[in-house]
Amino acid sequence: MAITHLLMDDERFKHYQEQAVRAFNKKLGYNNLKAALCLHNIGCAHARKKRLEESLSCFEDALRIRILHLGNHEDVAITLCNMSFILFEQKEYFMSLELLNESKGIMELRLGSNHKMVADVTHYIGHVYDLKGEQSNALAWYKKTLVLKKIAYSDDDVVLGIDYSCIGNILYDRKEYEEALFYLENALRVRQAYLPDDNLDIATNLYDIGYVYHDMGKTADAINFLEKALKMRKILLGFDHYSIEDTNSSLGHMYAKQGDHSKALASLDEALRIHQTNETYEKVADTLNNMAIVHRSAGDVDKAIVCYEEALQILHKCASGDGMKSHDIYFNLGNLYDGTNSNEKAMECYNHALRGTIEAFGENSNQVAAVLSNMCTVHFKLGERDVALTNLEEVLRIRKHNFGDSHEEVATAYYNLGVLHLRRGELPIARVRFEDALESFRVIGIGDSNQIFANALRNVGLIAQQM
Repeated sequence: MAITHLLMDDERFKHYQEQAVRAFNKKLGYNNLKAALCLHNIGCAHARKKRLEESLSCFEDALRIRILHLGNHEDVAITLCNMSFILFEQKEYFMSLELLNESKGIMELRLGSNHKMVADVTHYIGHVYDLKGEQSNALAWYKKTLVLKKIAYSDDDVVLGIDYSCIGNILYDRKEYEEALFYLENALRVRQAYLPDDNLDIATNLYDIGYVYHDMGKTADAINFLEKALKMRKILLGFDHYSIEDTNSSLGHMYAKQGDHSKALASLDEALRIHQTNETYEKVADTLNNMAIVHRSAGDVDKAIVCYEEALQILHKCASGDGMKSHDIYFNLGNLYDGTNSNEKAMECYNHALRGTIEAFGENSNQVAAVLSNMCTVHFKLGERDVALTNLEEVLRIRKHNFGDSHEEVATAYYNLGVLHLRRGELPIARVRFEDALESFRVIGIGDSNQIFANALRNVGLIAQQM
C-alpha cells in the first residue's frame, strides 16, 4: 500500500500512464475509474521523484473520481493513505494524520477491524507521531499495530519486526533499557526466523541491541552485537557506506572504554578512511578528535597532539556546520599542552576555545566556566597570578548564576579560589574560601567521603596552625 511499494523505477512508466489517461478519457469520458487508477499511479511516480505538488494534485484527482464512483471503498482508502505520505513530507502533520485516520476508518468498515491493511495504516499513524517527536502517542499506536498484526498474521510473523523495533527504539530513547531489550530481541527473533542471514534489517537490529547493552553498562555484550552488525553491513553495503563508518566509530568508542586502544584506533582509522573517501570533512575532524582522545588515554601525547592539530586544520578549511566545533578541539589540545607544560601554546589554545565557547553557549555558560578554570592554571604557571584570580572569580560567578549558592560546582569553585589564595600566601582569604566550600558541601549533604571536602577541611586546619 505504501508509495514505495507501488512505484516502478522507470520514468517511462509515468509517460505510459499519462497516455493511458488520455486514451481512457477519450473512450470512456472524463471521470472514469480506469483514468483514476492511472492518475493514482502517476501520483506515485511523481512521489518517487520527490515532485510533491504534482503528486498531490494527481492523488486529489484520483480521489475525487474514486469517491464519485465508489464511495467508501478500499481504493479510496489507499489513495487517502498515499496523500497522507505526501502531506507528511510537506510537514503538514495534522492533515497527514487526519487522512490516515479517515483511511483507517474506511478500511475497518470495508475489510474488518483486524485486516492486514488496517494494521498497516495503524503503523503509519504511529510513524507520523514518531517522526513528530510525540513518542507517547507513537508508542501507543505501535503497540496497537502489534496486537492487530498478531491477529491478521501470526504471533511470530516477520511483519511484526518493524513494530517491535520501533517500540524498542522509543523505549531506548526513554532509557527504559530492559523493556527496550525485550522488544528489540523479539524483532531480531522474528526476522532471523524468516529472513536470510545477511539482511539489513537484521544488521540494524543487532546494532540497536548493542547500543542498549552499551547504555546499560554491558560493554562486552555491546561490542559482540556491533561486531556482528559490522560484518553483515560490510557484506551488504560495501566498505565505504556511511553505516560502516557509524558502526566503526561506535566500536572505537566501546573498545576505548574497555581499554583496548589498538582495536579502538583500528576502528576509528577505518571510519576516518571512509570519511576521507566520501569527503565528509567535518566528520574527518570529528574522527581525528576521537582518535586523539584514544591516543591520550593510551599515554601517547605526541600522537594525540598531531590528531588534534590535523582536525583543526580541516575545520579551518571548511564551514563548521553541525560537526565537531573547533572550540572543543582547542580546549582538548590546550589541556594536552598544559599537561606537558607548554604553557604559551596551552594559553593560545584556551583563548581560541574561550572565544568559540562564548559564541556558541554564551558568557554565563558552564562550558565557559570550564575553559576559564583551566586557563587559571596556566596563568598561574606563567606568573600571571592576578589574571588567574580574576578568572576563578568569574568561574564562581558563573557557577552561582547557574546553580545557586549551594551546589557541588559552586563548592568546588570556592575550593579552587582557596587554593589560589593559599599559593599567593593570602592565608586569611584562603581560609574564608575553604570555609565557604565546606559550608556549600554541607548544605548539599556532601561530607568527608568527598576528596575536595576532605582537602578543604585539612587546609583550614593547616592555615589555623600557621595563623
